[in-house]
Amino acid sequence: MSLGRVASRLKDAGPPDVARQAIQPLLGLLERWEFSPVCRAAAAAALGLMQMNADEVVPALCRAMEDDNLVHSEAAHALGRFGGKAQTAVEPLLGHDRGRVARRSRRPGITLARMGQGV
Repeated sequence: MSLGRVASRLKDAGPPDVARQAIQPLLGLLERWEFSPVCRAAAAAALGLMQMNADEVVPALCRAMEDDNLVHSEAAHALGRFGGKAQTAVEPLLGHDRGRVARRSRRPGITLARMGQGV
C-alpha cells in the first residue's frame, strides 16, 4: 500500500488525533534531502491527501516547489488539494519567488484553478 493511501485512510477512517500525529514524520520525509526524490514526492502526496494542519504543511509544500521535478509536481498537486487554505502558494506556483521563471508544466495552472486563482 502506498504512503498516500495510508495517509488518506488515516484521515478518513482513523481518529483525527492519530492522523495529526502522522504530519510531523511526513514533513520530516518531505524536507530531508538525504531521502530520495521518490520518497519526498510520496510524502508531499500523502500530506495533500490528508489536507490537515494547513498552517504548517502549506509552507513546507511551497518550499518543496524548489525541489526535484517529481517532488515539485507532487507538491503542486498537494497544494491544490488544500484549496483556499493554500493562498500563500500562489507566488511559488507562478514561479515569481526570487525571480525564478515558471516551470513549463501544466501542474501549476491546474493547481491555481483548483484554488480559485485561474491563470
